[in-house]
Amino acid sequence: MNSRVIIIAILTFIVVMIIQDPHITSSTSSFSQLAPLMKRANAKFLAAPNSSALTTKSIRKVGAKVQSIGTSPPTHAPPTKAHTNANLSQESFPSTQNSSLPSCPLIPPNLRGPLKVDQTLLSFEVLESKFSWLDAGGRYRPKDCKSRNKVAIIIPYRDREDNLKVFLNNIHPMLQRQQLDYGIYVIEQYGNYKFNRAKLMNIGFLEALKQHDYECFIFHDVDLIPEDDRNLYTCPEMPRHMSVAVDKFSYRLPYRDIFGGVSALTKEQFYKLNGFSNEFWGWGGEDDDMSNRIKYYGFKIARYPADIARYKMLKHKGETPNPDRYKKLYSGRKRYKIDGVNSVKYKVVDIIFRKLYTWILVDLTPRGAL
Repeated sequence: MNSRVIIIAILTFIVVMIIQDPHITSSTSSFSQLAPLMKRANAKFLAAPNSSALTTKSIRKVGAKVQSIGTSPPTHAPPTKAHTNANLSQESFPSTQNSSLPSCPLIPPNLRGPLKVDQTLLSFEVLESKFSWLDAGGRYRPKDCKSRNKVAIIIPYRDREDNLKVFLNNIHPMLQRQQLDYGIYVIEQYGNYKFNRAKLMNIGFLEALKQHDYECFIFHDVDLIPEDDRNLYTCPEMPRHMSVAVDKFSYRLPYRDIFGGVSALTKEQFYKLNGFSNEFWGWGGEDDDMSNRIKYYGFKIARYPADIARYKMLKHKGETPNPDRYKKLYSGRKRYKIDGVNSVKYKVVDIIFRKLYTWILVDLTPRGAL
């Protein structure tokens, strides 16, 4: 029998088996990707001078590709309080951008300046309809120019659903106007163990890099909403403290070395600093430790003017202060090289590419981290 016929028959069998899989998603967009995959694979076989040489390797490659599109990631934990809509495939977001596009302007032309924070509490379904231009995982890039900045927004998260809805409603249109190639990552801590904001940010950095070649990382509390879109979510030559003027603090910088709330670091800077410390469980201390790392490694904290770097803080329940934070701060220098992104241990419980953001549920407890 002709080897090409055998190959096509086997590929058809793979597709049929996957469609019959009880774990497959019912998403029309997922199934719509099977046809072009088969078409491309068939074209490769027909164009090949020796089709028999393609059999094993090509079938495995296409079969794995179809499996990744047709099935959803397994759920290992009860549904979180965050949005529980169906999985979306990242395949809808192209890995490369048209190289013929011109670079976006240095200064985005559609900035508005001061913004009024919209605190309307919309459902996730309404937000998805409102921001239909987003790609899976809360990803976006300009369509008419090549963005100058690839940015990951990392949000350490637990039990802040209302804050998250308001945040997404305000942040997406602002980042679009800034013409960024960006994605939003909500890193949720699993279980009831003490919250570890810094560790979640280390994890967000690592997991985001697995998805895209980001150059800049914005570490963002979910309860802080920018009030001016001239506060560009990009990374300068020095680490940037973004949330300079917050309404809760009468729009004044609480103290000179603060690096909390919202901050920006390049990939290179983050690796140089070894990320955040993993040792701060409960509220407080991790940002001051990062500020100390910045000074120790010879960087300086950059800031926009206070009339631009303005934020509104949404109401939320406070976290329990960490009683050991000062002790950890004083001994921090001894751990800079061994405590950070190079030593973070965790277990990914689930990943879902939602319309508005990429949701990553992680277990940080000693049991889950080993």
